[in-house]
Amino acid sequence: MHTPPEISEIPPPEGTLEAELNALRSELQEAQFTQLKLAAALARSEERMRLITDTIPALIGYFDPQQIYRYANLRYAQWFG
Repeated sequence: MHTPPEISEIPPPEGTLEAELNALRSELQEAQFTQLKLAAALARSEERMRLITDTIPALIGYFDPQQIYRYANLRYAQWFG
Protein backbone atom coordinates (compact mmCIF):
# COMPACT_ATOMS: atom_id res chain seq x y z
CA MET A 1 0.00 0.00 0.00
CA HIS A 2 1.33 3.42 -1.00
CA THR A 3 1.38 6.11 1.67
CA PRO A 4 0.86 9.67 0.46
CA PRO A 5 3.81 11.99 1.12
CA GLU A 6 3.65 14.46 3.96
CA ILE A 7 2.60 17.94 2.94
CA SER A 8 6.06 19.29 3.78
CA GLU A 9 7.64 16.71 1.44
CA ILE A 10 5.71 17.92 -1.60
CA PRO A 11 7.79 20.58 -3.36
CA PRO A 12 5.96 23.82 -4.13
CA PRO A 13 5.23 24.63 -7.76
CA GLU A 14 8.11 26.30 -9.55
CA GLY A 15 7.94 30.06 -9.83
CA THR A 16 6.22 30.54 -6.50
CA LEU A 17 7.74 32.61 -3.75
CA GLU A 18 8.06 29.52 -1.58
CA ALA A 19 9.98 27.69 -4.33
CA GLU A 20 12.31 30.67 -4.74
CA LEU A 21 12.89 30.84 -0.98
CA ASN A 22 13.63 27.12 -0.87
CA ALA A 23 16.14 27.50 -3.70
CA LEU A 24 17.81 30.44 -1.94
CA ARG A 25 17.89 28.53 1.35
CA SER A 26 19.56 25.62 -0.42
CA GLU A 27 22.17 27.94 -1.97
CA LEU A 28 22.82 29.55 1.42
CA GLN A 29 23.27 26.16 3.10
CA GLU A 30 25.72 25.13 0.39
CA ALA A 31 27.64 28.40 0.78
CA GLN A 32 27.76 27.95 4.57
CA PHE A 33 29.06 24.40 4.17
CA THR A 34 31.74 25.63 1.74
CA GLN A 35 32.69 28.40 4.17
CA LEU A 36 33.05 25.87 7.01
CA LYS A 37 35.28 23.67 4.85
CA LEU A 38 37.45 26.66 3.90
CA ALA A 39 37.70 27.81 7.52
CA ALA A 40 38.79 24.32 8.58
CA ALA A 41 41.39 24.21 5.80
CA LEU A 42 42.70 27.63 6.84
CA ALA A 43 42.95 26.53 10.48
CA ARG A 44 44.92 23.42 9.45
CA SER A 45 47.22 25.55 7.31
CA GLU A 46 47.84 28.05 10.12
CA GLU A 47 48.50 25.22 12.57
CA ARG A 48 51.00 23.67 10.18
CA MET A 49 52.79 27.01 9.64
CA ARG A 50 52.97 27.58 13.40
CA LEU A 51 54.37 24.07 13.94
CA ILE A 52 57.05 24.61 11.29
CA THR A 53 58.08 28.08 12.43
CA ASP A 54 58.11 27.07 16.11
CA THR A 55 60.49 24.15 15.46
CA ILE A 56 63.09 25.79 13.22
CA PRO A 57 66.16 27.23 15.01
CA ALA A 58 65.49 30.87 14.17
CA LEU A 59 63.85 33.94 15.65
CA ILE A 60 60.91 34.97 13.48
CA GLY A 61 58.93 38.12 14.12
CA TYR A 62 56.66 40.14 11.89
CA PHE A 63 55.64 43.75 12.43
CA ASP A 64 53.06 45.68 10.45
CA PRO A 65 53.77 49.21 9.12
CA GLN A 66 52.67 50.67 12.48
CA GLN A 67 55.32 48.53 14.23
CA ILE A 68 52.71 46.28 15.87
CA TYR A 69 53.61 42.63 16.32
CA ARG A 70 51.54 40.49 13.98
CA TYR A 71 53.47 37.26 14.38
CA ALA A 72 56.29 35.82 16.44
CA ASN A 73 57.41 32.22 16.59
CA LEU A 74 58.03 30.45 19.89
CA ARG A 75 61.80 31.12 19.97
CA TYR A 76 61.25 34.82 19.29
CA ALA A 77 58.69 35.04 22.08
CA GLN A 78 61.01 33.21 24.48
CA TRP A 79 64.01 35.38 23.56
CA PHE A 80 62.25 38.75 23.73
CA GLY A 81 59.50 37.87 26.18
